[in-house]
Amino acid sequence: MLEYEAEEVLSRTARAYHAADASVIIMRAQTGEILALANYPNFDPARFAQSPESSWRNRAITDPYEPGSTFKVITAAAALDSGKVTTDDTFPARDQIEVGGRIIHNADDGMMASGHANETVDDILTFSHNVGAAEIALRTGESTMYDYIKKFGLDEPTGVELPGESGGILGSPDDWYG
Repeated sequence: MLEYEAEEVLSRTARAYHAADASVIIMRAQTGEILALANYPNFDPARFAQSPESSWRNRAITDPYEPGSTFKVITAAAALDSGKVTTDDTFPARDQIEVGGRIIHNADDGMMASGHANETVDDILTFSHNVGAAEIALRTGESTMYDYIKKFGLDEPTGVELPGESGGILGSPDDWYG
C-alpha cells in the first residue's frame, strides 16, 4: 500500500512540476529500512517491451543526484565535529555570497528570513539558508569538508543490495570551484 501511494504521489508531483524523471525513497530513519521506493516514469511489467527504455532502470538506485538542502546537515556536522565552528558562533544573515566567482543565493520563498542580523548554525539549518551553509563550509575548509564527506560515505554505494546501485561522485578539492 505504501509503495502504491508513493508511486501515485510521485507521479502527480512529477507531472505538476513538468519533471522528466523523479524518484522517492521512504525509509525508517532509525534503521535505514526501505519502506517504499518509486520512480517516475514507471512502466507496466506486463507491457515491459512497450515502455520506453529510459523507464526500465531503477533511478533511485542507479542515478547519482545532488543532495540539495539535506547536505546542510553534513556541512554543519563536519564544522561542529571538527571544531571549526561552535554552536555559539554567528554568521551575518545575508541574501547572497560570492564563492569561487559564483553567487550563492538563499531561496526566495518568503519563509527563509530569521529576522536577525546574525545567525547561528541552528538558525541556518532551521531556515535552510544557502548563504549561511556556504559560510559554514568556507570556515570549515575544503580539506576538512572533503574528509567528512568521505567519512559519511557519500562517495560509496550504500550496500542496499539492489542491482545497479552507484556510489556518489566526489571530485578532489583541487577540482572544486570554491
